[in-house]
Amino acid sequence: PTLSVVDIHIPKTLKAFAKACSIMANCVGPYRHSGEMVVKACVEEGCHYLDISGEPEFIESVAVKYNDEAARKGISVVSAVGFDSIPADIGTEFVRGLFEEKGAKCSSIESYLTLKSKSTAALHFPTWESAVYGFHNQGNLKEIRSKLFKEKLKYIGRKLKVKGIFWNKQLGRWCLPFPGADASIVKRSQLFRQSVLSKDPIQYVAYFTVSSLFYLLLIMLFGAIFGFLAKFEFGMKLLLSYPQIFSFGLFSKEGPTEEQLRDTSFEMTFFAKGIPSGSDKESLSINAAINGPEPGYIATPIFMVDSIFGLLEGKGNGNGGVHTTASLFDSQWLIESLKRDGISFVEIQ
Repeated sequence: PTLSVVDIHIPKTLKAFAKACSIMANCVGPYRHSGEMVVKACVEEGCHYLDISGEPEFIESVAVKYNDEAARKGISVVSAVGFDSIPADIGTEFVRGLFEEKGAKCSSIESYLTLKSKSTAALHFPTWESAVYGFHNQGNLKEIRSKLFKEKLKYIGRKLKVKGIFWNKQLGRWCLPFPGADASIVKRSQLFRQSVLSKDPIQYVAYFTVSSLFYLLLIMLFGAIFGFLAKFEFGMKLLLSYPQIFSFGLFSKEGPTEEQLRDTSFEMTFFAKGIPSGSDKESLSINAAINGPEPGYIATPIFMVDSIFGLLEGKGNGNGGVHTTASLFDSQWLIESLKRDGISFVEIQ
Protein backbone atom coordinates (compact mmCIF):
# COMPACT_ATOMS: atom_id res chain seq x y z
CA PRO A 1 0.00 0.00 0.00
CA THR A 2 1.03 3.58 -0.70
CA LEU A 3 1.24 6.11 2.14
CA SER A 4 0.32 9.67 1.23
CA VAL A 5 0.61 12.61 3.59
CA VAL A 6 -1.86 15.43 2.87
CA ASP A 7 -2.40 18.70 4.72
CA ILE A 8 -6.16 19.19 4.91
CA HIS A 9 -5.61 22.95 5.22
CA ILE A 10 -4.14 23.10 1.71
CA PRO A 11 -7.22 22.71 -0.55
CA LYS A 12 -5.21 22.04 -3.70
CA THR A 13 -3.43 18.98 -2.31
CA LEU A 14 -6.56 17.75 -0.52
CA LYS A 15 -8.59 17.95 -3.74
CA ALA A 16 -5.87 16.12 -5.65
CA PHE A 17 -5.94 13.35 -3.06
CA ALA A 18 -9.76 13.12 -3.20
CA LYS A 19 -9.63 12.96 -6.99
CA ALA A 20 -7.28 9.98 -6.80
CA CYS A 21 -9.63 8.05 -4.44
CA SER A 22 -12.97 6.34 -4.98
CA ILE A 23 -13.81 6.28 -1.25
CA MET A 24 -12.35 8.34 1.58
CA ALA A 25 -12.81 7.25 5.20
CA ASN A 26 -12.19 10.12 7.61
CA CYS A 27 -11.28 8.87 11.10
CA VAL A 28 -9.95 12.13 12.58
CA GLY A 29 -12.03 14.28 14.90
CA PRO A 30 -13.24 16.54 16.27
CA TYR A 31 -14.92 16.87 12.90
CA ARG A 32 -15.94 20.46 13.50
CA HIS A 33 -12.22 21.22 13.06
CA SER A 34 -11.17 18.68 10.45
CA GLY A 35 -14.28 17.44 8.69
CA GLU A 36 -15.95 19.91 6.36
CA MET A 37 -12.92 20.62 4.18
CA VAL A 38 -12.59 16.89 3.53
CA VAL A 39 -16.29 16.54 2.69
CA LYS A 40 -16.05 19.53 0.34
CA ALA A 41 -13.03 18.09 -1.50
CA CYS A 42 -14.71 14.68 -1.87
CA VAL A 43 -17.95 16.10 -3.24
CA GLU A 44 -16.14 18.42 -5.66
CA GLU A 45 -13.85 15.66 -6.93
CA GLY A 46 -16.36 12.79 -7.09
CA CYS A 47 -15.15 10.68 -4.16
CA HIS A 48 -17.50 8.86 -1.76
CA TYR A 49 -17.03 9.94 1.86
CA LEU A 50 -17.56 8.19 5.21
CA ASP A 51 -16.70 9.16 8.77
CA ILE A 52 -17.24 8.03 12.36
CA SER A 53 -18.39 11.39 13.69
CA GLY A 54 -20.93 11.52 16.50
CA GLU A 55 -21.17 15.33 16.42
CA PRO A 56 -24.73 16.40 15.51
CA GLU A 57 -23.80 19.97 14.54
CA PHE A 58 -21.16 18.81 12.04
CA ILE A 59 -23.25 15.91 10.71
CA GLU A 60 -26.38 17.96 10.15
CA SER A 61 -24.64 21.04 8.75
CA VAL A 62 -22.96 18.80 6.14
CA ALA A 63 -26.40 17.44 5.20
CA VAL A 64 -27.73 20.97 4.72
CA LYS A 65 -24.73 22.28 2.77
CA TYR A 66 -23.71 19.36 0.56
CA ASN A 67 -26.72 17.10 -0.04
CA ASP A 68 -27.87 18.70 -3.30
CA GLU A 69 -24.43 18.82 -4.93
CA ALA A 70 -23.59 15.27 -3.81
CA ALA A 71 -26.94 14.06 -5.18
CA ARG A 72 -26.32 15.70 -8.56
CA LYS A 73 -22.91 14.04 -8.83
CA GLY A 74 -24.03 10.64 -7.52
CA ILE A 75 -21.63 10.88 -4.56
CA SER A 76 -22.54 9.22 -1.26
CA VAL A 77 -21.62 11.14 1.91
CA VAL A 78 -22.39 9.38 5.19
CA SER A 79 -21.44 10.23 8.77
CA ALA A 80 -21.82 8.37 12.07
CA VAL A 81 -20.62 5.10 10.51
CA GLY A 82 -19.33 3.98 13.90
CA PHE A 83 -20.68 3.29 17.37
CA ASP A 84 -22.49 6.53 16.86
CA SER A 85 -24.80 5.60 15.30
CA ILE A 86 -24.98 2.23 13.52
CA PRO A 87 -26.40 0.23 16.47
CA ALA A 88 -29.25 2.73 16.91
CA ASP A 89 -29.87 3.34 13.20
CA ILE A 90 -29.57 -0.19 11.84
CA GLY A 91 -31.03 -1.59 15.07
CA THR A 92 -34.21 0.39 14.41
CA GLU A 93 -34.49 -1.24 10.97
CA PHE A 94 -33.79 -4.66 12.49
CA VAL A 95 -36.73 -4.13 14.85
CA ARG A 96 -38.90 -2.90 11.96
CA GLY A 97 -38.16 -6.19 10.22
CA LEU A 98 -39.24 -8.20 13.28
CA PHE A 99 -42.63 -6.47 13.20
CA GLU A 100 -43.00 -6.94 9.44
CA GLU A 101 -42.36 -10.68 9.85
CA LYS A 102 -45.50 -10.72 11.99
CA GLY A 103 -47.47 -8.64 9.47
CA ALA A 104 -47.37 -5.65 11.84
CA LYS A 105 -46.05 -2.09 11.83
CA CYS A 106 -43.56 -0.80 14.38
CA SER A 107 -44.69 2.55 15.79
CA SER A 108 -42.12 3.38 18.48
CA ILE A 109 -38.79 2.27 19.95
CA GLU A 110 -36.95 3.06 23.15
CA SER A 111 -33.28 2.01 23.07
CA TYR A 112 -31.14 1.47 26.17
CA LEU A 113 -27.36 1.49 25.91
CA THR A 114 -25.41 -0.45 28.54
CA LEU A 115 -21.61 -0.46 28.65
CA LYS A 116 -20.11 -3.44 30.44
CA SER A 117 -16.55 -3.53 31.75
CA LYS A 118 -14.68 -5.87 34.07
CA SER A 119 -12.12 -3.12 34.68
CA THR A 120 -12.45 0.66 34.76
CA ALA A 121 -13.61 1.90 31.35
CA ALA A 122 -11.54 4.54 29.56
CA LEU A 123 -12.15 6.79 26.56
CA HIS A 124 -9.82 8.91 24.45
CA PHE A 125 -9.44 12.70 24.49
CA PRO A 126 -10.88 13.51 21.00
CA THR A 127 -14.28 12.15 22.09
CA TRP A 128 -14.14 14.41 25.16
CA GLU A 129 -13.04 17.36 23.02
CA SER A 130 -15.95 16.78 20.62
CA ALA A 131 -18.40 16.73 23.53
CA VAL A 132 -17.02 19.97 25.01
CA TYR A 133 -17.32 21.86 21.73
CA GLY A 134 -20.69 20.27 21.03
CA PHE A 135 -22.22 21.44 24.31
CA HIS A 136 -20.67 24.87 23.94
CA ASN A 137 -22.20 25.35 20.48
CA GLN A 138 -25.46 23.44 20.87
CA GLY A 139 -27.48 26.60 20.21
CA ASN A 140 -26.45 26.37 16.54
CA LEU A 141 -28.44 23.16 16.09
CA LYS A 142 -31.84 24.83 16.15
CA GLU A 143 -31.16 26.84 12.99
CA ILE A 144 -29.56 23.86 11.20
CA ARG A 145 -32.49 21.58 12.03
CA SER A 146 -35.02 24.14 10.81
CA LYS A 147 -33.43 23.71 7.37
CA LEU A 148 -32.90 19.96 7.61
CA PHE A 149 -36.31 18.83 8.86
CA LYS A 150 -38.66 20.87 6.70
CA GLU A 151 -40.99 17.92 6.20
CA LYS A 152 -42.96 16.80 9.25
CA LEU A 153 -42.71 13.16 10.23
CA LYS A 154 -46.13 11.49 10.27
CA TYR A 155 -45.82 8.98 13.07
CA ILE A 156 -48.37 6.28 13.84
CA GLY A 157 -49.39 5.20 17.34
CA ARG A 158 -49.19 7.17 20.56
CA LYS A 159 -46.70 9.98 20.94
CA LEU A 160 -43.49 8.76 22.54
CA LYS A 161 -42.38 11.07 25.33
CA VAL A 162 -38.79 11.49 26.49
CA LYS A 163 -38.51 10.50 30.13
CA GLY A 164 -36.04 11.97 32.59
CA ILE A 165 -34.21 9.83 35.14
CA PHE A 166 -36.00 6.58 35.97
CA TRP A 167 -35.60 2.99 37.08
CA ASN A 168 -36.22 0.33 34.41
CA LYS A 169 -37.54 -2.84 36.04
CA GLN A 170 -36.90 -5.01 32.98
CA LEU A 171 -33.23 -4.08 32.86
CA GLY A 172 -32.77 -3.59 36.59
CA ARG A 173 -30.84 -0.36 35.95
CA TRP A 174 -31.16 3.40 36.24
CA CYS A 175 -31.76 5.17 32.92
CA LEU A 176 -31.11 8.65 31.54
CA PRO A 177 -31.63 10.28 28.12
CA PHE A 178 -28.66 9.63 25.81
CA PRO A 179 -27.19 12.98 24.67
CA GLY A 180 -25.41 11.76 21.52
CA ALA A 181 -26.28 11.74 17.82
CA ASP A 182 -28.41 8.57 17.83
CA ALA A 183 -31.84 10.19 18.00
CA SER A 184 -31.13 12.74 15.26
CA ILE A 185 -29.57 10.10 12.98
CA VAL A 186 -32.57 7.79 13.37
CA LYS A 187 -34.92 10.70 12.75
CA ARG A 188 -33.18 11.47 9.44
CA SER A 189 -33.42 7.79 8.44
CA GLN A 190 -37.12 7.75 9.24
CA LEU A 191 -37.63 10.92 7.19
CA PHE A 192 -36.01 9.09 4.26
CA ARG A 193 -38.25 6.07 4.85
CA GLN A 194 -41.30 8.33 4.77
CA SER A 195 -40.44 10.66 1.90
CA VAL A 196 -38.59 8.27 -0.45
CA LEU A 197 -39.83 4.77 0.41
CA SER A 198 -43.37 5.70 1.54
CA LYS A 199 -42.97 3.75 4.79
CA ASP A 200 -44.39 4.77 8.14
CA PRO A 201 -41.63 6.41 10.23
CA ILE A 202 -40.80 5.02 13.66
CA GLN A 203 -40.64 7.21 16.75
CA TYR A 204 -37.34 6.74 18.55
CA VAL A 205 -35.93 7.79 21.94
CA ALA A 206 -32.44 6.86 23.18
CA TYR A 207 -31.36 6.23 26.78
CA PHE A 208 -28.23 4.95 28.49
CA THR A 209 -28.13 2.96 31.70
CA VAL A 210 -26.10 2.80 34.90
CA SER A 211 -26.00 -0.03 37.42
CA SER A 212 -26.38 1.77 40.75
CA LEU A 213 -27.64 4.86 42.49
CA PHE A 214 -24.04 5.79 43.31
CA TYR A 215 -23.05 5.92 39.63
CA LEU A 216 -26.27 7.76 38.81
CA LEU A 217 -25.45 10.48 41.35
CA LEU A 218 -21.87 10.62 40.05
CA ILE A 219 -23.10 11.12 36.47
CA MET A 220 -25.54 13.80 37.61
CA LEU A 221 -22.72 15.62 39.39
CA PHE A 222 -20.46 15.25 36.36
CA GLY A 223 -23.26 16.47 34.06
CA ALA A 224 -23.93 19.55 36.17
CA ILE A 225 -20.24 20.54 36.31
CA PHE A 226 -19.66 19.77 32.63
CA GLY A 227 -22.81 21.56 31.46
CA PHE A 228 -21.97 24.69 33.45
CA LEU A 229 -18.31 24.91 32.42
CA ALA A 230 -18.94 24.10 28.74
CA LYS A 231 -21.08 27.24 28.39
CA PHE A 232 -18.11 29.55 28.91
CA GLU A 233 -14.74 30.01 27.23
CA PHE A 234 -12.84 29.77 30.52
CA GLY A 235 -14.79 26.61 31.38
CA MET A 236 -13.95 25.03 28.04
CA LYS A 237 -10.26 25.67 28.63
CA LEU A 238 -10.47 23.96 32.02
CA LEU A 239 -12.36 20.96 30.61
CA LEU A 240 -9.93 20.55 27.70
CA SER A 241 -6.85 21.00 29.87
CA TYR A 242 -7.86 18.55 32.60
CA PRO A 243 -10.09 15.85 31.07
CA GLN A 244 -9.19 13.20 33.65
CA ILE A 245 -10.13 15.42 36.58
CA PHE A 246 -13.46 16.63 35.22
CA SER A 247 -14.51 13.21 33.87
CA PHE A 248 -13.50 11.39 37.08
CA GLY A 249 -10.83 9.47 35.16
CA LEU A 250 -13.04 8.26 32.31
CA PHE A 251 -11.35 10.36 29.60
CA SER A 252 -7.63 10.88 29.09
CA LYS A 253 -5.12 11.80 26.42
CA GLU A 254 -3.60 8.33 26.77
CA GLY A 255 -6.80 6.46 25.95
CA PRO A 256 -7.69 2.92 27.03
CA THR A 257 -5.20 0.12 27.64
CA GLU A 258 -5.31 -3.24 25.86
CA GLU A 259 -6.78 -4.78 29.00
CA GLN A 260 -9.55 -2.17 29.18
CA LEU A 261 -10.41 -2.75 25.52
CA ARG A 262 -10.51 -6.50 26.05
CA ASP A 263 -12.71 -6.22 29.16
CA THR A 264 -15.31 -3.84 27.71
CA SER A 265 -18.42 -4.59 25.64
CA PHE A 266 -21.78 -3.01 24.87
CA GLU A 267 -25.42 -4.00 24.73
CA MET A 268 -28.19 -1.92 23.17
CA THR A 269 -31.66 -3.12 24.13
CA PHE A 270 -34.75 -2.12 22.15
CA PHE A 271 -38.25 -2.03 23.64
CA ALA A 272 -40.65 -1.53 20.74
CA LYS A 273 -44.39 -1.19 20.26
CA GLY A 274 -46.44 -1.64 17.13
CA ILE A 275 -49.80 -2.12 15.49
CA PRO A 276 -50.85 -5.63 14.36
CA SER A 277 -52.30 -6.18 10.90
CA GLY A 278 -56.00 -5.40 10.72
CA SER A 279 -55.92 -3.35 13.91
CA ASP A 280 -55.63 0.33 14.76
CA LYS A 281 -54.45 -0.31 18.33
CA GLU A 282 -50.83 -0.23 19.46
CA SER A 283 -51.06 -3.63 21.16
CA LEU A 284 -47.95 -5.53 20.04
CA SER A 285 -44.62 -5.38 21.90
CA ILE A 286 -41.29 -6.75 20.66
CA ASN A 287 -37.92 -6.57 22.43
CA ALA A 288 -34.52 -7.00 20.80
CA ALA A 289 -30.84 -6.44 21.51
CA ILE A 290 -27.55 -5.75 19.76
CA ASN A 291 -24.37 -6.93 21.49
CA GLY A 292 -20.77 -6.28 20.55
CA PRO A 293 -17.20 -5.72 21.76
CA GLU A 294 -15.67 -2.49 23.08
CA PRO A 295 -17.49 0.24 21.14
CA GLY A 296 -14.85 2.86 20.34
CA TYR A 297 -11.79 0.93 19.18
CA ILE A 298 -13.11 -2.53 18.29
CA ALA A 299 -16.77 -2.24 17.25
CA THR A 300 -16.41 1.09 15.41
CA PRO A 301 -13.72 -0.22 13.00
CA ILE A 302 -15.99 -3.21 12.27
CA PHE A 303 -18.89 -0.87 11.48
CA MET A 304 -16.79 1.36 9.28
CA VAL A 305 -14.95 -1.34 7.33
CA ASP A 306 -18.21 -3.18 6.59
CA SER A 307 -19.70 0.12 5.36
CA ILE A 308 -16.68 0.75 3.13
CA PHE A 309 -17.02 -2.71 1.60
CA GLY A 310 -20.73 -1.98 1.16
CA LEU A 311 -19.90 0.94 -1.09
CA LEU A 312 -17.18 -1.00 -2.92
CA GLU A 313 -19.57 -3.89 -3.56
CA GLY A 314 -22.43 -1.66 -4.67
CA LYS A 315 -24.64 -2.29 -1.63
CA GLY A 316 -25.58 1.40 -1.41
CA ASN A 317 -28.92 2.54 -2.80
CA GLY A 318 -27.27 4.21 -5.79
CA ASN A 319 -28.68 7.61 -4.94
CA GLY A 320 -26.10 10.29 -4.28
CA GLY A 321 -26.50 12.72 -1.43
CA VAL A 322 -25.77 13.02 2.28
CA HIS A 323 -27.09 9.86 3.94
CA THR A 324 -27.37 7.95 7.17
CA THR A 325 -26.32 4.29 7.13
CA ALA A 326 -29.98 3.19 7.15
CA SER A 327 -30.88 5.43 4.22
CA LEU A 328 -27.78 4.46 2.21
CA PHE A 329 -27.46 0.72 2.68
CA ASP A 330 -29.75 -2.27 2.46
CA SER A 331 -30.22 -2.81 6.18
CA GLN A 332 -30.57 -6.59 5.96
CA TRP A 333 -27.30 -6.85 4.06
CA LEU A 334 -25.47 -4.73 6.66
CA ILE A 335 -26.99 -6.71 9.55
CA GLU A 336 -25.80 -10.00 8.04
CA SER A 337 -22.36 -8.54 7.37
CA LEU A 338 -22.04 -7.30 10.96
CA LYS A 339 -23.19 -10.65 12.31
CA ARG A 340 -20.35 -12.36 10.46
CA ASP A 341 -17.95 -9.94 12.15
CA GLY A 342 -19.11 -10.64 15.70
CA ILE A 343 -22.00 -8.19 16.26
CA SER A 344 -25.14 -10.00 17.39
CA PHE A 345 -28.73 -8.99 16.56
CA VAL A 346 -31.33 -10.97 18.49
CA GLU A 347 -35.01 -10.85 19.34
CA ILE A 348 -35.59 -11.18 23.09
CA GLN A 349 -38.40 -13.61 23.81
